[in-house]
Amino acid sequence: MRIRLATPQDFEVYKMLYEDDDISVLYPASLESEVKPQQDSEENDMFDEETMNSILEDSILTREQYEEELADLNNYRIYLVEEKTEIIGFAKLFKIQKNRWKLERLNIIQQYQSQRIVEQVTDWVLMQPQIKTIDVCAFTEAISLMKESGFKERISTSYLRKVRN
Repeated sequence: MRIRLATPQDFEVYKMLYEDDDISVLYPASLESEVKPQQDSEENDMFDEETMNSILEDSILTREQYEEELADLNNYRIYLVEEKTEIIGFAKLFKIQKNRWKLERLNIIQQYQSQRIVEQVTDWVLMQPQIKTIDVCAFTEAISLMKESGFKERISTSYLRKVRN
């Protein structure tokens, strides 16, 4: 397995992996049933149609956004995970404080998802000079996997942290 910084040439494969909710380690699509939406009613209409369309538009990954994040290594990191010559996933982080980063996304193709891969990826990330701590918030199903990979509980069971030794 190899882990490396993403490049502008990786956009298409990154976008495909980014948009595939079924391969999210932290927020598996299978857990959508845990999130209960509010009942629709006029009282619950917080946003008009124009605002909702704007929010949806902003949530779509664009090449510009991707390249801006790649160029801003002080605040964002996108690491690709490769097995032989195939890109099998990625880890996306953003800076919280000086050497503390938040693992925003960890998407790994299902057949490769394992405690060993998660541990290797996060250990490799922690070896980077500017990263000493990784924070993560995960859904129920991912918590035990993250703990097995070296993360410790912080505020509650959903908030976890891994620190460089």
